[in-house]
Amino acid sequence: MDTDKFNDRGYKLLFSHPKMVEDLIKSFVKEEFTDKIDYTTLKPVKTTFVSSGFRGRETDVLWRLTIDEKEAYIYLLIDFQSTVDKFMSLRLMTYTGLFYEHLLKEKKKKKEKIPDKLPPVFPILLYNGKHKWSACLNISELIDISFPSLRKYIPYFNYYKIEETDFSKESLKKMRNLVSRMFLIELSEMDELIDIIEDTVKILKKEVSKELQRDFGLWIRGILYKKGVDIDISKLDEMEVRPMLLDTLDKFEKNIFKKGKKKGLEEGMRKGMKEGIEKGIEKGIEKGIEKGIEKGIEKGKIEAARKMLSAGIERKEIARILEIGENEF
Repeated sequence: MDTDKFNDRGYKLLFSHPKMVEDLIKSFVKEEFTDKIDYTTLKPVKTTFVSSGFRGRETDVLWRLTIDEKEAYIYLLIDFQSTVDKFMSLRLMTYTGLFYEHLLKEKKKKKEKIPDKLPPVFPILLYNGKHKWSACLNISELIDISFPSLRKYIPYFNYYKIEETDFSKESLKKMRNLVSRMFLIELSEMDELIDIIEDTVKILKKEVSKELQRDFGLWIRGILYKKGVDIDISKLDEMEVRPMLLDTLDKFEKNIFKKGKKKGLEEGMRKGMKEGIEKGIEKGIEKGIEKGIEKGIEKGKIEAARKMLSAGIERKEIARILEIGENEF
């Protein structure tokens, strides 16, 4: 499974549900006009006006809705890039311009009346990268104005930023909706996920459509898969979630311990062999190269054997691996 692509597609799929868009705006957008949005009018619009070659590692969704009974659009760009795009305001302004051109072409194609004014588009950037977002929010800040009289001729375009890491886990827990749970799941460690996912399943089973339940469950599966766990919670009953996750976490921790132990053992063997051989060769220069190397190898094996013994490996097994006697260490 390509987990990066799975995650990218998962985001777009989730925000293709009106419930997710509604939760995002209600909880994370602090603008006065949001009180006048009629969420029952939300309708998805295809974003084919932006070619795939023009995009970076990002995905977008476009929704039509009414604000105070007037047509408007929400353009949501989800950025998965590991680095901050300094020119994001230019990118979003370009996308908005392309949409307006597309809108006019469609009206001409359908022989509809061309409006005197274009509908407003509210651009949102949803960013979940590791680095703090540092790009400017208005394109005017990207343009060098050497002469004040030129200011009135430069474009003025803002976008609204929602950055996952701006919100504490406690504040996200207080918001009982799926978008806050999405952020929490991404920000939490494996041992924190049991309570969060169990609570998320309760919300899914009671408050949303079957389609969103399925898609959110698949998205969570993708997140867990990246952590080395494969479990499909969309097929689980509410009562099955915690036992299944606890069992999965136990296996996950044992696997991590096993890998860590193996890695430590291998490093110990290498270090012991290296130190022993180095010491042996050093003495071998004085007493004879051949004899010294042999002693160095023997000493290296003994030191490696002692480290293996302290790591919990049976003496008999150590003797077999290193080809030495059980009474030599």
